[in-house]
Amino acid sequence: MSWPTRTWTVDGWQDFKTPGPSGTPKGMPDDWKDHKNTIDNSTYWDVIENPLYEAAANAMDIDWEQWKADSYAEIGDPEDQEVRVRTRKATSRRTGSGGNYTSTTPAQYETMTVGEAVEQGFGPDDWGPDAQTSPGNSGLGNIGGLGLVTSMLRDKDDEDALTSEHWGIGNLQEAVWGAADPRSKYVEDMNSMHEWLTKTIKTHALQDAPIIRRGPEGSDYGIDGDIWEHYGLGQKPEPPKEMDVNYEFNLIAAKPSHSKYATPKGYPTLDTSTESIPYEDTHYAKYAKQYKQKEKLNG
Repeated sequence: MSWPTRTWTVDGWQDFKTPGPSGTPKGMPDDWKDHKNTIDNSTYWDVIENPLYEAAANAMDIDWEQWKADSYAEIGDPEDQEVRVRTRKATSRRTGSGGNYTSTTPAQYETMTVGEAVEQGFGPDDWGPDAQTSPGNSGLGNIGGLGLVTSMLRDKDDEDALTSEHWGIGNLQEAVWGAADPRSKYVEDMNSMHEWLTKTIKTHALQDAPIIRRGPEGSDYGIDGDIWEHYGLGQKPEPPKEMDVNYEFNLIAAKPSHSKYATPKGYPTLDTSTESIPYEDTHYAKYAKQYKQKEKLNG
């Protein structure tokens, strides 16, 4: 049994909308599938041209055009990004009689922009992670010429956080006297956009589960046959019937209170003589009398 074609509502029969994902996740552009595979491998310069990141910015109440202008003013072009370039590889050679001793020349590094590195003939192998001698000194990942195709370099302390290198941005400067690198704000923004896109697309995919597409079966709930017929959901509901209610009250009748209390000196004494009414004047006594008369008439 699939989902029903119509259901009864307060406005009468209405066409039933089958649960499941719509063609486009909420907030996404119609051509979102054309860009779906780009969200994990986009650099900053890809991001500002990507409609999915624009959708994410809108969902986060970020003024997209203003954000692009402000971020570009701080980040600049790809060739302006600083990288730590290995200008000389480490070498070692055996010396002495029989080559029993090893002489090592350490690698030499220099910080420069991508543009300067390319002009001097250095390539991705000279500034990528494999060219660095210690963690935290990585360059911009895999860069071909001035085109930035970065690898996924994740922060060791937070696997969900993407570092600046992931976005093709040169290493952020350490905070000095509490002043953080102004580019770090835009890295955090892109991380948040990336998280929103990942969750939105994943949620959309989960809604396309087979059990949702086929609809509930009676066998899912231990019912033989059609679950809709079993519960009568395919029929117009009958009008409500008056309930046959026969309440048997077993309440103790209210009685006047003769409790006394001391009134503090200087305060007036309350007159409680009119606070209670005779039992026969209570609503319960009147209802009970009417009920007994009705029973007597009905025999």
